[in-house]
Amino acid sequence: MIDLFVVFSKNGVVLWCFREPSVKVIGTPVNELVQKVLIEQRGADEDAFLSGLNAVEYRTQNDMDLVFAAVYQKSLQGQLTYVGTLLDKLRLNFVKKFGNAAKENVFQNFDFSNEFKIVRQAVENASRLQAQAPKKKVMKSFEDTKKFKKSQQHNEELQSGKLKKLQQERAEARAAAQDAEDDDDSDQVEETEAEKVARKLKELGLKSKGGSKSSRRAAAARESPTKTKREKKADARALSKAELDFSDSKAPQGNDDEFDDLGDMVDGREILDLDNETAASTAATPSKGIFSFFSSLSGGTAITEAMLAPVLDKMRLHLIGKNVATDIAEKICAGVAEGLVGTSKGTFSGVASIVRDSIEATLTNILSPKRRVDILRDILQAKKEHRPYVITFCGVNGVGKSTNLAKTCYWLLQNENSVLIAACDTFRAGAVEQLRTHVRKLNAAQKQTGKQSTVTLFEKGYGKDAAGIAGDAIAFAKDAGHNVVLVDTAGRMQDNEPLMRALSKLVNINKPDLVLFVGEALVGNEAVDQLSKFNKALADHSNEDNPRGIDGIVLTKFDTIDDKVGAAISMTYITGQPVVFVGTGQTYGDLKKLNVKSVVASLLT
Repeated sequence: MIDLFVVFSKNGVVLWCFREPSVKVIGTPVNELVQKVLIEQRGADEDAFLSGLNAVEYRTQNDMDLVFAAVYQKSLQGQLTYVGTLLDKLRLNFVKKFGNAAKENVFQNFDFSNEFKIVRQAVENASRLQAQAPKKKVMKSFEDTKKFKKSQQHNEELQSGKLKKLQQERAEARAAAQDAEDDDDSDQVEETEAEKVARKLKELGLKSKGGSKSSRRAAAARESPTKTKREKKADARALSKAELDFSDSKAPQGNDDEFDDLGDMVDGREILDLDNETAASTAATPSKGIFSFFSSLSGGTAITEAMLAPVLDKMRLHLIGKNVATDIAEKICAGVAEGLVGTSKGTFSGVASIVRDSIEATLTNILSPKRRVDILRDILQAKKEHRPYVITFCGVNGVGKSTNLAKTCYWLLQNENSVLIAACDTFRAGAVEQLRTHVRKLNAAQKQTGKQSTVTLFEKGYGKDAAGIAGDAIAFAKDAGHNVVLVDTAGRMQDNEPLMRALSKLVNINKPDLVLFVGEALVGNEAVDQLSKFNKALADHSNEDNPRGIDGIVLTKFDTIDDKVGAAISMTYITGQPVVFVGTGQTYGDLKKLNVKSVVASLLT
């Protein structure tokens, strides 16, 4: 049952809406569809977008900037198999009836009730009859297979003599080219004594039964007129273009570069080699990047999926080469294709610009923060509430949680904040000693620079409950007047259920202001698995109605990856949360903010 159907423009104007009277839609699924799918391009290639208890399927009409969305209960996702067909039919009917009116003015009354009722009833009846009909397994006939079609085509070519003629012409061309490169400069072949005997016997009508291979080869060469190297090259140049053209139909004059451009789309680093619209339109030679494909599009041509397929395939491979997870790269390409199919531009430069802009906008939207993460401002707000600001660091083993916690502490100390570090890693040997060393060095650095703010370590040894230590540290910081509490947790693999349950317990009991996931910038597909399972574990092991998840990401070892910055895209795409810090070196000051424009530029080169 469809609970909600809405037609709205990409500018946010609702043209027509249907609500099931007996059902109340829980949450705001359409708003989340716009935010996460249409704007952030997350989940664009999935059959249905899941929002709480709801599932949303949608279709777009890009030439009119319209979106058609249907909302139903998530539990019925496997049963309502006709929703896609319903959306396609409703979209066609709406465009057919209100196409011109919707283009001219969206602020008017669109009465689509009767059409919606008729189409919905017809689709539901057809689906019901199909479900009731006995299912029969029909074996595919040989005539329906690709092998039969290929064989049939081959037989037709043989019957028409086309294939034989083509092979003969190609063989002649190869022979001509080989003769043109022959280095034999001799003008004549000398006749040996054995050859003279053979010639005279032939003149007398007798057969020669002897003779070596060399003599027979020389005789054959003498019978055919021998040409010099210069004469052979002149003959090769004399071949006309028509004699060497083996295609059935001649290509239009002046468009030879149209097909050469596809052969240039090989180098992955040239995948987005288009600096700007002006350069593309004024260049004397065709573009050698992936966008050279669009040189074959004439003015006013609507972009189709077939046109975008080779370009997006190259872009997908390019993104994977930049360390973007495979699934994420495919979803990004699907989102770009969905936004471009149906659009049209008057010139080649316009098409190339909108393709590049769409890719750049998608990557920028993914990396841009969806909510404000201003730690210093939030610390001041917590101070007004007479409580410390709590940040919890979590992640897998060996990614640098303690080191980047120390870098964050140094940054906070430089901004005149009193910091307390809670040593909640009670499993790894040497974890407390490592933090103790960091505290000593940070306080020494503060003393050298004349800063008054200090850092204190709160520890209770090993083998204790991490959630209890964190709670005691927060209470101690409140009494001692510390502004910030940094909670260091044990590294754990995403599949370790006991440790993931302990992390969820720590977060649920102490309710930190910020939960940061520390991950390596070196990982690719592994980043998706790590973040997905961390988020899932925090939600599954929580007893709250709105469980906490990952609030932000710290990317470590960012200085070791050159331009392979895809991990930032993968992690941000999975969580929808921003990259708060990136680690760029070995010293305390090597903690930077993520430059979105720089990362996008690295991904596009």
